[in-house]
Amino acid sequence: LASKKIYMMANFEPGKILIGAQTDGFYLYNGEKATPFAADRLKVIKEYNLTHGIRLSSGDFALATFRGGLFIIDNRGNVKHVFDKSSGLQDNTVWYVFEDFQGNLWLALDKGITKIEAASPFSIYDETHSNLPGQVLSVTRHGPGNTLYAGTTTGLYYLTDTGKFLPTPGIS
Repeated sequence: LASKKIYMMANFEPGKILIGAQTDGFYLYNGEKATPFAADRLKVIKEYNLTHGIRLSSGDFALATFRGGLFIIDNRGNVKHVFDKSSGLQDNTVWYVFEDFQGNLWLALDKGITKIEAASPFSIYDETHSNLPGQVLSVTRHGPGNTLYAGTTTGLYYLTDTGKFLPTPGIS
């Protein structure tokens, strides 16, 4: 790892550290050797150039990037949330991320700072940020993965991992 630009080191589990290199991906280091971590699932973050990363109190990881905003991943490398310009950030360059004692995330951006109330039980899903058209008439969570569905005056939609609503297949 000596030749790689290391931008993140965070406790992963007892005896292991998650290391993030700016453009070379992620590694798990056990004190003796470093092995690639979730390379297939995190290749998009690699393309956006990692700038900083931390382990959150929830056990997830917050990964700041130069061109892709902020990614929240679980300990298997699955992307859980993406916060970028399309979801309300001022810009997609996140230099630093900090978690306060209430679980809020503070981001140092190219154009100022942003607070994400990640621990809040409330979220905003509107046409501007999540592609949800029409007037919302009903909302429920259902099925494997606890998918969020919204019934609107224009149809039934489900929330994707990217924070966008898509029409539910087979229901017009």
